[in-house]
Amino acid sequence: MSKYRLVLAVMFLSLLIGSIAGGIAGGAAAGYFSTRAGNPTAAVALTSATSSGTLTNTTQPTTSNQAATGSGSAASAAQTLGPAVVTVINHLSRGQGEAQGSGIIIDKSGHIVTNAHVVSGEQSLEVVFANSTTRVSAKLIGADSYDDIAVIQVSAPVPAVASFGNSDALVPGEPVIAIGSALGEYRNTVTAGVVSATGRHLDGEGSALIQTDAAINHGNSGGPLADLSGKVIGINVAVVTSSGSGFTSDIAQGLGFSIPSNDANKVAQQLIQTGAVIRPYIGISYLPIDDQVAAYYNLSVTSGVLVQQVPPGSPADKAGLQAGDIITKLDNQAVGTDNPLASVLMTHKVGDTISVTYIRGGQTSTVKVTLIERPNGQ
Repeated sequence: MSKYRLVLAVMFLSLLIGSIAGGIAGGAAAGYFSTRAGNPTAAVALTSATSSGTLTNTTQPTTSNQAATGSGSAASAAQTLGPAVVTVINHLSRGQGEAQGSGIIIDKSGHIVTNAHVVSGEQSLEVVFANSTTRVSAKLIGADSYDDIAVIQVSAPVPAVASFGNSDALVPGEPVIAIGSALGEYRNTVTAGVVSATGRHLDGEGSALIQTDAAINHGNSGGPLADLSGKVIGINVAVVTSSGSGFTSDIAQGLGFSIPSNDANKVAQQLIQTGAVIRPYIGISYLPIDDQVAAYYNLSVTSGVLVQQVPPGSPADKAGLQAGDIITKLDNQAVGTDNPLASVLMTHKVGDTISVTYIRGGQTSTVKVTLIERPNGQ
């Protein structure tokens, strides 16, 4: 299951108190965020944007927000990118019916990038092009649940190919659009908004996500977030929703998240080439430290990561790292909420030996850790 599929209320609450990089890895951390919020039963969740709806015929992009026409507008961006957006239909195994999401055609060979959770549990896959109502058979090339990216492929000729923009150049306030099969019923639905923030981390690991207020509905998973030139700058993955009596229904509006295109494209190309993504693994679960975490745990520092678990036999275990250690640097590169440990690890290769600087009992020490390939499910 993708790590983006369900995140407890504590993740959203941590956003409200300026700590979205919560990286909750244990019950104590969950208790911390619930206590800080004063509402341990609040029912706000981060959910994937897949759908089980019925496909509705809409061959032209439908813009749901007011937008000017002409070059550089939401409407022109939708017309440019829309033909390269598809509906992905996942016929689930064991007679569980079907689920729907969105995808983006990325080359003339018929490769389509989507979310891993969109194709999870598939028995067979189909896509519907934006200019058609015909279902076309597709095959799974590879899926990476860690970053929630998958690549599927069709053998039929594709109507268009998307262009990718540079997600590293995004700034808050930049106008964007999202395109996808809203609710699995309304194909080619376009919503408009802005980049609300960059560098968001929902669980302390994986890509730093783009936050947007462009509406991301169920069925949008795997679809594009694009700039006004029609270039893909993100892959829509999740939206915060509210439920239960703990919050009013409007508290979670405008909180959608997308995987940056630079990260998604890198993963997609590895999946196309090898069918898998190889990642270095240090062997810990951890909580990124900010002011709130430091205060709650009475820590001596306000940055770094707090080690919560060290699996037996992992590289960290072999190096002598323990739960309760505070890691501050990897190879003299600081780690924390602004520079996630996972991102720093990805600058290294499997087999590399790195220096890990940590604090234990008020004393700073350094050990050497040899990275291994990240095991499945970790």
